[in-house]
Amino acid sequence: MRFFLALVFATTWLLMPCQASNLDFGGDFKGEQTFTLEAVVTAYYTPEEDQDEYATGSFKGDVKLNGKGRTFYGGEATVGTIAADPKFLLPGTAVFVPGYGMGIVQDIGSAIKGRKIDLHMGKGEEALEKAIAWGEKVLDIVIFPARRRGA
Repeated sequence: MRFFLALVFATTWLLMPCQASNLDFGGDFKGEQTFTLEAVVTAYYTPEEDQDEYATGSFKGDVKLNGKGRTFYGGEATVGTIAADPKFLLPGTAVFVPGYGMGIVQDIGSAIKGRKIDLHMGKGEEALEKAIAWGEKVLDIVIFPARRRGA
């Protein structure tokens, strides 16, 4: 029982409600119930074979680190794709990340566990530069909970 009460308290404290209408990022989400959570935010990209530079020094190394541009769920990773632990954020969840904008959880990653998300920056060297420049940040992100079909 103590564990349950602690879990309820922690969940209530961590999921601080806010109104999306207080944010100015456009889209169809204004006025919906949201939650603000602190998360570690990193970035990844899709390497291309003809790049001059790679984060690991090679195309194969960067593919191993970042993937081939396909999400775990079968789609193409594009700007706006977010990788998250499905135990933390469900696939299809919309997320607003300060300095990045809106994205949708559409991917997972072997190193993405718990309160960590990974933002896709695009393809090629320009995207690599953006991913490196982003680095690792601890940010308050705004969560728009995924809805069940027909809800």
